[in-house]
Amino acid sequence: MNTCLFLYKMHKRLVIRFVIAMLICDVLLTVLESHAQVSLTRNDSILVKKDNAVFFKNPWAGGLNAPQFSPIDLNGDGIKDLFVYERDYNGRVLTFINNGIADSVDYTYAPEYESKFPAIHNWALLVDYNCDGRNDIFNWVSGGMTVYRNDFDMIDGLKFTLVSSSNDPWTPAVTTQGTLGAVNLYLSPLDLPAITDIDNDGDIDVLSYCLGCPTVEFNKNYSMENYGVCDSLDFVIEEKCWGFFTENLLNNTIELGISCKTGKKDFDGSGLLHPGGSSMLALDINGDNAKELVLGNINSNEHIMLVNGGDLNNANMISLVPNFPSNSVKVNIPTFPASYYLDVNNDGLRDLISAPNTTSSVRNFTSCWYYKNEGSANAPIFNYVKEDFLQGEMIEIGEGAYPVFFDHNSDGLMDIVIGNYGYWGASGNYDGKLSLYENYGSASTPAFELITRDYQGLSSLSLNGLYPAFGDMDDDGDIDMIIGDYEGFLHYFDNSSGAGNTAAFSLITPNYMGIDIGQFAAPQIIDVNRDGLLDLLVGERGGKIKYFENIGTLSTPYFKANPTIEAFGGIDVMIPCCTGYSIPFLTSLEPSGEYFLFVASEEGWIHLYGNIEGDLYGNFSLVDSMVSDLNVGLRTSISCSDINNDGALDVIIGNYRGGVSMFSFSGDPVIAMDDLHNPKTDILIYPNPSKNLLKIKIDGRLSIESVIIYDLLGTVVISELLLPGEELELDLKGLKPGLYLVKVHGEDGKDILKKLILE
Repeated sequence: MNTCLFLYKMHKRLVIRFVIAMLICDVLLTVLESHAQVSLTRNDSILVKKDNAVFFKNPWAGGLNAPQFSPIDLNGDGIKDLFVYERDYNGRVLTFINNGIADSVDYTYAPEYESKFPAIHNWALLVDYNCDGRNDIFNWVSGGMTVYRNDFDMIDGLKFTLVSSSNDPWTPAVTTQGTLGAVNLYLSPLDLPAITDIDNDGDIDVLSYCLGCPTVEFNKNYSMENYGVCDSLDFVIEEKCWGFFTENLLNNTIELGISCKTGKKDFDGSGLLHPGGSSMLALDINGDNAKELVLGNINSNEHIMLVNGGDLNNANMISLVPNFPSNSVKVNIPTFPASYYLDVNNDGLRDLISAPNTTSSVRNFTSCWYYKNEGSANAPIFNYVKEDFLQGEMIEIGEGAYPVFFDHNSDGLMDIVIGNYGYWGASGNYDGKLSLYENYGSASTPAFELITRDYQGLSSLSLNGLYPAFGDMDDDGDIDMIIGDYEGFLHYFDNSSGAGNTAAFSLITPNYMGIDIGQFAAPQIIDVNRDGLLDLLVGERGGKIKYFENIGTLSTPYFKANPTIEAFGGIDVMIPCCTGYSIPFLTSLEPSGEYFLFVASEEGWIHLYGNIEGDLYGNFSLVDSMVSDLNVGLRTSISCSDINNDGALDVIIGNYRGGVSMFSFSGDPVIAMDDLHNPKTDILIYPNPSKNLLKIKIDGRLSIESVIIYDLLGTVVISELLLPGEELELDLKGLKPGLYLVKVHGEDGKDILKKLILE
């Protein structure tokens, strides 16, 4: 009886704890829902012309620099769509629907599928390993790779399941049998392996560079041999010297016919090292079933193809073909080309796409080379088509995109001027320019046309990181321009056209007012203190925003060289050591008409701040740390204007891939404030939803004792001490997906609750 009573009491306590937790969640969700009134909605419907007659198909897709391409059916219509992993910096997934028109390259950007994919770093190739017709994800992780099985169904759509004995997606999931037993199938983060059926036995094998040696290792999959089906990843290191060749990455040379240590296939490297930086594509180019190998090198601008003179079971590279494809215009990618074999024009034959596999020194404006297969499935012949596959259908301006709304021809319609870090030039330098997209639509229906990629001829200045800002600085009725550059200087351009005319700028004052903010000056011209004079806000590489008050007159502005406020609003978007690339956009928002400040950042998040009016020297309140949880890529920029006359701001966001995206702003930020005048709510938890890692940042003015995370039963799953101003990183790998409560406990005994969703 005592035992039964004890169990009853324990059960009762658990039920009570669960009910309390659910009540807390309900209250918290209600609060959060009442605050979640600020949002950005993607607007891909605005038309953009390339010239007088031709429209961009995907103008707002956001640009490409170092993309990796794989086919996948995203929507279950039986047509292979396109998965693009953009390797640039932290990487990003982009998805495109194939419209399925025969003998036609016709893709539509479809960002709604991007969130379906797991976090990916360095490289990803999509290959159907289990023969179910759905391409699965092979993804680099530290020490090797992991695999996600594609479990698409018509009810839930696209979804992936980690194929591993571990629940940790960062633990290498794929092993291979070596001489000493099972080891991680090692893959370098710099290399791009060949993942295909090398021996034509029906299952997927892997070619990769041997760890610590310059030869290719053949990891044979024994799924068919062992189980009679192809749905397993049962790898054995079959050969360490596949093809009998070595690659010297230092001088991009290939040595064929090498003699392995015992004269057979167990080459141990002989002291040579493979430092990483090679791409591989295995395909049968001559119809003999033996796979040739197309190689790219981090120190080369071209492909080399190795011809396989062996057979399915005994590869032997007997000759090489430089400048592949040698029958057509050769691939010419300045650094580290990689190739992909997939049908992009719906003719049933796989084509060749080549693109850089690195983020530096790339032809960032035309970096996707498309070769149409005009041969056959067994003997492809690749002929050059163009070098801006997908890119040519986007607004794409090279390295970095800094769009700003500006009515350049005074017709009452907002145009778009886009600055950039630069286009990669033939000399190996970046050429910074402004692009102009003129609005030829109407007040309610904007539409844009590319007019020039060198607006006002600024390329002659040989500057990089051109960031434009516009305002009537001399009170003569026309709009002048200030350009920030990567060196941290501002340059003043006077508009001599007069009111109501098309702008005509001339450089009047380089290094304007002696202002030098360090690096990457990103200015905005606006009357910050509402005294009738146009002031300057300037973002910078370090992550702060500098305020320069205009202490001159309407017609003769004057700014001191040193900022009036060094860290405007106490804002600092620097990521842990040492950059932040802040870009401010201060604007009045209806219905209150109050100033609110958007800040774009290196990490890609858009932050929104309020509590600005009357307290310019204070610390602003954070309205939203990640507006709409939106992140279009690293080093974003932002500009706002109501371009369709609907009373709501439209928002254009640039990213460092060189592309832009358009959004519509909705909501009342005043409602969204946790407590406009209470700095004790300046607590940031992100990312949220989270997968494995949670960051918690507390305003330095708060006295915080601890951070505690509860599950829905009220059980403490994590408890940590936290100092004021400290940013805490919490490892969530051991927690199950679901809803959690984060309690920040202050020294004053008061608690602040936040909801956490763990995916």
